Amino acid sequence: EDLKQKYTDLAKAKGVESVDIQIKTSDKPEHSIVDLAEKLKVTYIVSGSRGMGVIRRTILGSTSDFILHHAHCPVLICKSG
Repeated sequence: EDLKQKYTDLAKAKGVESVDIQIKTSDKPEHSIVDLAEKLKVTYIVSGSRGMGVIRRTILGSTSDFILHHAHCPVLICKSG
């Protein structure tokens, strides 16, 4: 609950008017993110990217790539760094 409050406060301090922080644990976070976004009828998803190379992403998969191709709404992927 402390973590949820921390990020709610941070978002509001940055000017975000409506904040609904969801914290979930999962073996497949990409599925959880897409499912929750659809359930909550979100307007869009913002996801970070760790910048894996093509070979590594092909072998391991990419959470942001899965979200991009399976989400019901627009997805913004932000490059790290």
